[in-house]
Amino acid sequence: MTIRSLFLGALMFTRVVWGYEIPDENEVVSRTCRLAVKVEVIRDSMLERPSGRALVTAHLFDGDGNPYRGERIELTATTGTFICRLPDDSSTADAELSKDCYSTGDDGKAKIYLVNIPFNQKVHIKANYDCDDRLITGTASLSVSRSVVRKKKPVRPKP
Repeated sequence: MTIRSLFLGALMFTRVVWGYEIPDENEVVSRTCRLAVKVEVIRDSMLERPSGRALVTAHLFDGDGNPYRGERIELTATTGTFICRLPDDSSTADAELSKDCYSTGDDGKAKIYLVNIPFNQKVHIKANYDCDDRLITGTASLSVSRSVVRKKKPVRPKP
């Protein structure tokens, strides 16, 4: 009986030792990052502005759709200027809430205005985010069109 107990004890010891996982020093755990960019052209109903404007929304989230809060996103465009608030926006509440519009909010979105967009020219927008030493990129493009419509006089057929 002692040999049987000794054998079962040795078998149990080897099972416990082999079941223990020694952590690997080279193992790297990284997070999943996704970046979506959406652009909406702001219409000029009075046709007074010399250039176009748009609202760029960059949405940063993980693989499960959970937002990343307080992360800074870098934006570039082929033409135009990025600003946090439109000059004609008189609401002070928005100014206080969006002190740094390049950082994501609680919903994982950063909203930045693109102004001085030339008419009838394609603009490419690129958003970058550094996620654990990996560069995550999202792109969008737009074109603001404005043209003069000339009405033709109706031609009446001769009787």
